[in-house]
Amino acid sequence: MARPVKKGLDYFPLYVDIFDNEKVAAISGEFQLKGEIIVIKLLCAVYRNGYYYEWSEMNRMYLLRQLPGVSSGLLEQVVQRLVKWGFFDRSLFDSPGVLTSRRIQEHYFAATLRRKSAIDRTQYPYLLIPTPEKDVSACKNPVQTELMFAETPQRKEKERKTPHSLPAGSGEHIPGFSPGGGATAPPSGRKEGERVADTLGDMSILPRDPTFADGRRRNYAGLLQAMAAKRIPAGQQSQIVMLSDYGLIGHPVWELLRQIDDSGGKIKQPGTFILARLKRMDN
Repeated sequence: MARPVKKGLDYFPLYVDIFDNEKVAAISGEFQLKGEIIVIKLLCAVYRNGYYYEWSEMNRMYLLRQLPGVSSGLLEQVVQRLVKWGFFDRSLFDSPGVLTSRRIQEHYFAATLRRKSAIDRTQYPYLLIPTPEKDVSACKNPVQTELMFAETPQRKEKERKTPHSLPAGSGEHIPGFSPGGGATAPPSGRKEGERVADTLGDMSILPRDPTFADGRRRNYAGLLQAMAAKRIPAGQQSQIVMLSDYGLIGHPVWELLRQIDDSGGKIKQPGTFILARLKRMDN
């Protein structure tokens, strides 16, 4: 008998500045700490189930059991505010009564790319985002399921580090990198670290699991995951990877990704948007 496909997540993306989000900040201002805890508990319930949570009486009572000191009325008030302010989609809350959003669904389907079985998305209800008929399975996509960290940049990052090692036997060469991981002389007519990404047009030349010797924190897999969810073309992904120093924690790329999420779909070409701003910062 085939093993049933797991739909829920064991963990989910949570930005470190979630409490600075205007919608969550409004909840915090009105309901203080209890409101903040309710938001986190609601997100846990959604991602545990997959990408939506039925707001039924039974589920409300189940959630209340995990929220000592919170009344049923307070819980309902917080949910109503979150729907009113667009944290959850109003149309799906009003009918058929589920909690979800475009952003939640983008994060969910990006996370499930790693699963071995291809998922038929046409059988998934309450979708708010356009999706292909089948997911790409993990054997064809190197994206790993990891928490996506995003920190507010404190300064402009100018320095570009090189990966300590590239995939063994790949036969590929990135300008400015030696096969052993050390930096080589820059291409003719270029300064060290300048526009290296402009020569990249295919994600296959990037290392799948790079290691770094500089001790700085990165979330390379999370960056790939975020770009895949936004359907950024491979050529633009490779440039963004290089310009962001392989998803350096604190790099401005994370703030740009958050701006795209918060735009509600108004940014139609996310890859072009990110590249234009990163290149402007480098000038």
